[in-house]
Amino acid sequence: MSYSAYASYKSCPLRYYYERVYPLKGPIYADLLIGHYLHKYFYSLLMGEEMDMDAVRVWEEIKKNYEIIPMDSLSDDFQSPQELVDYYSSLQEKIIMWKSEDEYIEKIRREIENAKELHNKLELNNFTTEKWMGVKIGDMNIYGRFDILGEEEILDIKTGGEWESDVKQMEFYALIYYMKNYIVPKGKLIYLLNGKIKSLHFTSRSLESLLEDVVEVGNNIKNENFPPNRGDGCRFCPYRSICRF
Repeated sequence: MSYSAYASYKSCPLRYYYERVYPLKGPIYADLLIGHYLHKYFYSLLMGEEMDMDAVRVWEEIKKNYEIIPMDSLSDDFQSPQELVDYYSSLQEKIIMWKSEDEYIEKIRREIENAKELHNKLELNNFTTEKWMGVKIGDMNIYGRFDILGEEEILDIKTGGEWESDVKQMEFYALIYYMKNYIVPKGKLIYLLNGKIKSLHFTSRSLESLLEDVVEVGNNIKNENFPPNRGDGCRFCPYRSICRF
């Protein structure tokens, strides 16, 4: 179980089911591609090998192999799961935009500048980047990819706004680290968009409480328990038109 799988089930077990049975392999979101570039750039700063980054050039590189379409042009009316899957499959060579191109270029420019300031504040010596780590719990594996793994410290780079889910994701990663190394790690969230570093504090008690919940989610999945969780999140669910609830 990855964090994304855990978070999906917690938000709506039925959506988790749909995502696994009818995966939507379709368009790429512009923000995701920008995030990939900014992560690589931040790593290069940490290693003292700064990449040559220009906001306009990065944006042109991102969009050169894709057709760009605005978010509000996506269809959301489907009669069957297969129709939904087929539609998203037809969008595989497209980039979805939430903002204008000028806004994306400004976002990249701001994050490049903030990255230059933030990397000096971390004072990291021994570290690795994009490190996979997993641990077995009974007959379930939980795993994740750590953006930066320091000495008894885990760090994650965010290229969007601040969300409560960011902290929950770090708690999930801290649980993996704790069960693998028997050490409660320190944590930091690095926000390139607003230039902030948020320090996180974990305890063995909080991580063991999370472990109980992760095991419960795993057991529910194994027992095929996928009830709907109706709420505000339904508005943003791509499966809403085929959900009988």
